[in-house]
Order: sequence, then structure tokens, then C-alpha cells
Amino acid sequence: MIRRSDAPWLLAVAVCAVLYAGLTVLPNVLQRLDADFPFQGIEIMGGDQEHYYAARLDRVLEGEGDTGSIYYSGGPDVPAVASLLPERLIAVPGQAFGLSAAHVFVLAKFLLSALLFALLTAVSVLLSGRRRAALVAAAAVLCCWFLFSSPATLLQALRGEPLGTEFLRFSRLSHPLVSSTLFFAALLALTGWVRWRKPWMAIACAIFTGMCFYAYPYAWTFLLALLPLVALRYALVRDWR
Repeated sequence: MIRRSDAPWLLAVAVCAVLYAGLTVLPNVLQRLDADFPFQGIEIMGGDQEHYYAARLDRVLEGEGDTGSIYYSGGPDVPAVASLLPERLIAVPGQAFGLSAAHVFVLAKFLLSALLFALLTAVSVLLSGRRRAALVAAAAVLCCWFLFSSPATLLQALRGEPLGTEFLRFSRLSHPLVSSTLFFAALLALTGWVRWRKPWMAIACAIFTGMCFYAYPYAWTFLLALLPLVALRYALVRDWR
């Protein structure tokens, strides 16, 4: 399925994925280079609820795998209401190399962002068959999602008005970065199975879909919206396999 002639294309995807991942951790890099305010060991967290997820990750690294309801319930020592699967996945390198929660958070953001970019590009290629368009689509979705969130936001951007939204929302841990990575892994496996009918792809799709549902309770909304679009695409090209 991968030929030697694909090497330049794969290299381009890898470079773009690394550039996007580097962009997601750029604030953490710049704070270490700031001469006026020397780095004191406190990492910059992203917007929204990222600091709550970081606290849940810290609980997992401390060995409290069944607790961590710092945000979802009354306290940190009660059973977690939402699944801790994303935090458990993120904690793997930390537990293996003895890293702190803050360092694991930055490392996981970089690695998962690169993986998400590659997965989204691969899904777009399989669905469209157009490599350059797939690369542009992945960059547009991950870097400029807010432009398509509502017509008003797009008009504000065209007018040069300030936007009250996150620039790289998909890079936020644990969600949507972990759940989106699992979702596009499931979608890639499904699309590959439809095309090549490999049994292991169907198995991989089932595993990633189950993990996606378990990691994020609203994952079904993504599947409900996108899987019919995938089916429609194959119906339009009369691919009835």
C-alpha cells in the first residue's frame, strides 16, 4: 500500500505534523526563552478547562487511578464521574520515565498533536484521493477551526476584528485532543476496511471506537455526523462493497 514513490509525500506530512505540534507547545518553549521573566517551572496551560485535566493527570501519576473528580464532582478523592482513560493514556510516558505531570502534559500535547495531524490527513486522502487537498484540509481544520464555527466568526476575521476564541482548540488536553485522536484513528481504520477489506482494520476500528466512546461521552455525536457522510461518499462513487 506504501510505495517508494510515496516517500516525498510522507515526508511532507511528517514535516507539517511536526510543525503543527511545535506550534501547540510554542508558548511553553517561549516561556523558557524569556529573559525578563525567567522560567520558574510552572507550565503555561491552555484555555478553557485544561488545568482541570492537568489536575486529573496528576492524580493518575500519583497512583490514584480511580479518583480525580476535581472538576466533575465534589472533590479529588471521590470516584471520577467521567472516564480517566485519556489521563491514563497521557500518563504512560510519565510513569515510564518518571516525569512530572506538567512535563508529561507538554510532551503528550506535542506527540498527540503530530499524530492527530497525520491521522486527519490520512483520512482525507482515503476519502478524497487528493493528497495536496488533504494536507490543506488538515491544516485548515486544526489551525483555523474557529473560522468555520459560525458565519459571524468568519466575518469578524475578515474584518480584522479581535476573536474571542482559542486559536488551537484541537490541541487542548485532554479533550478534544485525546478524544479526537481516537476518533480519527477509528475513522481511518473504518475507511481503510471499506477500501481494502482487511480484517485487522475492522478490529482496529472496533477497538478505537470503543475507546473513543469510553474516553468521551459525547463521541457518539461525531460518529453520528460523520459516518453517514462517509457512507454517502462511497454511494456517490457507486462503491457498493
